[in-house]
Amino acid sequence: MSKLEKYELYMTEEDYDQMVEPEWEEHYAEIDDDYLKIKNKRDVLKDLRDTSSRVQRIVELLQEANSHKATQYKVLGRMLDEMIEWFDDPCTPLLPLPYYSGWVYEVQTTTNGVSLDLCHRSSLVEEPYEVDGQIFTTWVAELLDAHSVCKHIAPKYLTVSEYAELYGVEAVTVRQWIRRGKLRNAKKNGSEWMLSELSIPSQERKYTTGVYTRDNVLTELPAEYSFLSKYNRVRIEASEEEKGTFLIKLNSANWDRTETIKMTKQEREKFEYYLIGNASFQSTESWISTMVREVIQNENIS
Repeated sequence: MSKLEKYELYMTEEDYDQMVEPEWEEHYAEIDDDYLKIKNKRDVLKDLRDTSSRVQRIVELLQEANSHKATQYKVLGRMLDEMIEWFDDPCTPLLPLPYYSGWVYEVQTTTNGVSLDLCHRSSLVEEPYEVDGQIFTTWVAELLDAHSVCKHIAPKYLTVSEYAELYGVEAVTVRQWIRRGKLRNAKKNGSEWMLSELSIPSQERKYTTGVYTRDNVLTELPAEYSFLSKYNRVRIEASEEEKGTFLIKLNSANWDRTETIKMTKQEREKFEYYLIGNASFQSTESWISTMVREVIQNENIS
């Protein structure tokens, strides 16, 4: 039975005590990362409200820069407010977690929505950092070894025309973004593309690395992509040595089988278009939490 299967909403005092981990108890005071200390409903609400405030500031900055990303963050702000309203309800239960343990609640913001996850992080390691020429150390948790979604707020999925209207572009532009691999979280509904209202195209002029994963069995693979049946993870990156060449790096689920295939730009676009349209594959480049935390500090809003 896994750690998550043992976790229950209502626990005995003995069960609660067993969640305490000596390593965390010894070094808890030396942990600087606040996200490792979100242990109860009050902490969760504070984190959600802080994130919502940052998002509102991001919207202001993006609107000043006349960036279409402002639309994405307006949508994200609305979803965060919905999550806050749900957790602010006195009837919404959330089990307090022991402070001296690797168990923590994490708020995640992605193009697939906003979620509150119950996670367990192990492997506390000491990490040095420098301030004004002086070296200090803190403790960080490196390994996520258990994970479960407590609450998820999903975005609306829009047709190409609806998405184009929301972001103020032409429908043909949206289709070009999908074909060129700039909108990797699109989904096929019959012959129609559907896009998360939180998705925005890559703004990089150069090709940005794409990663796709799958958990289920593939069926009816085209002969030219039959190699995909052996792999669960696809990483596509531009070759640094050969201009116009792309490396397709393939890995099995437990990483015991790997392969690298070279493709031209035209071959890569066709292959990535197939991956985006295949419901078995999900793009993993959907995390936007980092930008939420850092954009105001850096004011990097391009």
